[in-house]
Amino acid sequence: MRKSVFVFSVALAALVSAAAWAGPNPNPPNPNTKQQPQQQPSNAAPRYFDLTNLFGENDDSDAFLKETRQGNRVTSAVLDVCYTATATSGRRDRFELTLKVEGNKLTANGQSQIDKTPISVQLTRRGARDSFNFAGNIKIGSNDSEVSLEELEDMSEADFREQQPEAVEIQAAPADFSDTSPGLVGIRVRREQLGALVKSLKGENVKLSLDGLLPDCLALRTGQQTLLVNVEPERAAALINKVKSAPGVSLAGYSKGIFDYDNAMRLPARPWQTGGKLDRDKLAAAIATSSAKALGATTESTNFDRRTGELTLKLKRANKTLPELNLTDAIELTILFGPEKLSGNDATIVWVGNTQITTTDQGPEPRFEFWPVAGGDDSIVPDSVDVSALLEAVARDLKGKLWDSDDEVWNDP
Repeated sequence: MRKSVFVFSVALAALVSAAAWAGPNPNPPNPNTKQQPQQQPSNAAPRYFDLTNLFGENDDSDAFLKETRQGNRVTSAVLDVCYTATATSGRRDRFELTLKVEGNKLTANGQSQIDKTPISVQLTRRGARDSFNFAGNIKIGSNDSEVSLEELEDMSEADFREQQPEAVEIQAAPADFSDTSPGLVGIRVRREQLGALVKSLKGENVKLSLDGLLPDCLALRTGQQTLLVNVEPERAAALINKVKSAPGVSLAGYSKGIFDYDNAMRLPARPWQTGGKLDRDKLAAAIATSSAKALGATTESTNFDRRTGELTLKLKRANKTLPELNLTDAIELTILFGPEKLSGNDATIVWVGNTQITTTDQGPEPRFEFWPVAGGDDSIVPDSVDVSALLEAVARDLKGKLWDSDDEVWNDP
């Protein structure tokens, strides 16, 4: 201890001596000027906590806490919770409350965004550095839930944003349809204008995604909802042009559906055109004939959906599991025809979507009935459609090309 005092005294003397040799300060401090206190380091950048399972392990809420600190002291906090409004539906509600900070106590009262349900929050925050605990209760209406979260790590805003779900991708003018579907239109609209937009589509002969009518957590937080509309590819561009100027619409374009290039083939357009336009019936008949040959089946029917333009191809064949039972496989394929690009008609793309095989007894009464085979290593899985093999056979018959996902080019089968 004595040595430390001696060193400090020598250092102080040296500073005084240096000041004396330097002469008087040309800009001495004004004694009438109030000196500003030295600024303490601050953690002004917000920190985030992911509060998954806020109400327990079986909870499906999407929640986070955002807080700002001065050193280790919390100066402000916001709790954002998106949750299922009722146990009998998937409808969501949300609340965002600024919490009152009193030491390690975080409290707030408010109401939910949609149903205006009363909300009460009482939490205790403990921990420091990289481990934090939150305990207390949150009351939503009459439902009082206990909160107990331990050993949570906080994160930066950049890390938090990286974890958030992305909005459904919508491309206003895609270069081609490798990442989007020519018949799936995505519309981003303000939530309060959604009802009017949906009503305006009633006469457009389209199919709507029911999920798009229910706001998810992203829609509740951003105020923007995404509606997906299935329409015939040849009518999609006109629909996009119409809705993009509708009130509240911020973006309209093509989105990605169940169809992708890995399950598609490219055909030269001209052989399948009549009067410069795609002859859907001609192409459907050719695909049905080739598919039936490849699958060892006969064609039952080919029907186009008047709203989406999707072709449902139905075939049947003898089931070979136990030939003596004379069972029948009913095969159903969903197929979409569309252009390769928005402009030009040099090629037609044929996508294969959902496939289904149902085994039935079509013999005289009494007949067998079957239930679907469950998955599992020990299950006897019935024959299913090998889409890759089917496309290869049909592409060979129709002089088409198949997509090489490694090189991203169309090649001969």
